[in-house]
Amino acid sequence: MNARSYFSVTVLYLLHWTSYALEDAKVLTAIGLVETGMKREAVGDIVKNKPTAFGCYQMHKGTWEDGNEQLMREGYISWNLTQWRVDIAQDMVASAYLRFIRQQLANRGIKKPTVEQMALVWNLGFNGALKYNFNYQLAPAVKSDYCQRVGNIYRDLIK
Repeated sequence: MNARSYFSVTVLYLLHWTSYALEDAKVLTAIGLVETGMKREAVGDIVKNKPTAFGCYQMHKGTWEDGNEQLMREGYISWNLTQWRVDIAQDMVASAYLRFIRQQLANRGIKKPTVEQMALVWNLGFNGALKYNFNYQLAPAVKSDYCQRVGNIYRDLIK
């Protein structure tokens, strides 16, 4: 894996090393490794011969927009979806979206979500994860496996 493959340390500086910034960088690296092997140029979820998921984190238009809204609430610049090929755009928007997920879970009373819970929301969306009460073990096997893989990689990264 080359240096470009990992979450941008520049983003950590831009986020002023917030309390969750380093942890979130590792969560996002785990998500990126499961989604695409951290291939920044990856496209997926092809619908009518057009990709609907972009970059190493495989973000869809709606999640990209949610991430940008979070960035703007925090006073950062937003990134148009047409800029998805820019590494720092992928990292900034994905990081903001993960903070959005944390906030949504906190609003539901889950103050310290597990990596697997965040991965479930990342993979299914908030309403999709809510159907399983944010319990990845209740999700279909392929989704549960996704969450377990993200969690296992994350725990390897923090060793």
